[in-house]
Amino acid sequence: MRHLTSLWPVLVPSRSFIASLLASVSIFLTLFFVLRLSDEIVVRWAVALPDGLREFFRDATELGDSAWILYPALIGFLLLRLLSALHPMKLVKTALKQLATGFGFVFLAVGLPGITSTLLKNLIGRARPKLLDSVGSFSLKGPSFEDFAWQSLPSGHTTTSFAFAFAIAFLVPGTLRPLLLLAAVIGFSRIVVNAHYPTDVLAGIALGAFGAVAVRNLFALRGWVFRITSEQSVELRPLALRRLLRRQIPKKRSPVG
Repeated sequence: MRHLTSLWPVLVPSRSFIASLLASVSIFLTLFFVLRLSDEIVVRWAVALPDGLREFFRDATELGDSAWILYPALIGFLLLRLLSALHPMKLVKTALKQLATGFGFVFLAVGLPGITSTLLKNLIGRARPKLLDSVGSFSLKGPSFEDFAWQSLPSGHTTTSFAFAFAIAFLVPGTLRPLLLLAAVIGFSRIVVNAHYPTDVLAGIALGAFGAVAVRNLFALRGWVFRITSEQSVELRPLALRRLLRRQIPKKRSPVG
């Protein structure tokens, strides 16, 4: 993967954006069809894992619920915006606004891919693995807005966990690897609990990663939280909070003598 500061770190590196996009889509489709051949095999193996392992993944899968992320992010955004409006000091006001915008970024970077995932799974209408024995591993019936059993592709929990991993990594460099590991565990848990096929999880990974990157780039274009440099990379804007902390920390006095 290219460095996170590039405009599209989830694309295959190339001098041309179109070439990068086509190559990335080609790789995704290849992986999708390869995994498609093993969908049934992997699901049957995963649901037959020992009870102890299945219990672990049943607990882990709950971490992919978007409510754990969206509610705190929204509350943080609203609370910090309110505090910024009430505080009289300009530097503190700016710092609070920046922090609020950071929470807003996480909310949108996770929420928008999540909404897209929900819309797609309802429109596509793929049968979940619990219907494997009756309809097969790739049965589609189109729009299924009221039938949960036909809302398998893509995996919403996986979309959320990978979008969150990238969103936080953009804000806190160096956190991507552990967050991706956690997201991968959540994605695999969706197979173990018999909620999704491997191809559903793969689609969720792609949607979550691309969605978070797209939201970050939109923020960078507006100059919110991020900015686009002259080298066409994306970096965090300087934080007023750092300047505020420097002012609060007293300088060491030189020894008299």
